[in-house]
Amino acid sequence: HAVLQRDRPIEIWGRAQPNEQVTVALDSYTRKTQADAAGAWAVTLPALRSGGKHTLTARTATRAQKVKDLLIGDVWLCSGQSNMEWPVSSAHNSTEAIATANDAMIRHFGVPHAFSEQPAEDVAGGSWAAADPAHVGSFTAVGYFFAREVRKSVNVPIALLHTSWGGSNIE
Repeated sequence: HAVLQRDRPIEIWGRAQPNEQVTVALDSYTRKTQADAAGAWAVTLPALRSGGKHTLTARTATRAQKVKDLLIGDVWLCSGQSNMEWPVSSAHNSTEAIATANDAMIRHFGVPHAFSEQPAEDVAGGSWAAADPAHVGSFTAVGYFFAREVRKSVNVPIALLHTSWGGSNIE
């Protein structure tokens, strides 16, 4: 259920076996590359207008990764402390907000709390979810209500990357 930023080149990267050939396809756009000696690879796909549903595939000779139900839209970072972390389930009128959540064009990725003294290459988990009654209760309330309002005037998919951590230092 991921959303990628519209109208910007799309950067895709990953890891494979050292020097392994990698083919990346997003619908009809295909790029080939070779992993470096450490196994890292990256490609740039062309900018796309908003919409979807798309399928992204990264393939080597021995394995493939596929992402389905991919949308192109606007990506918003929801970061901060306790006010941004506050979930929809604790918001005023949460019962009504959860029951009426039915917009598959609003997607949320909650970044799990994790600490490292060194920069990390990957997040420590997390998953994408669409705004529906089964998932929206755990969304950031500020982010969700913002996205719901934006969707009234901008008819594009909206991604909320939720990275807040109440009581943490800004760094």
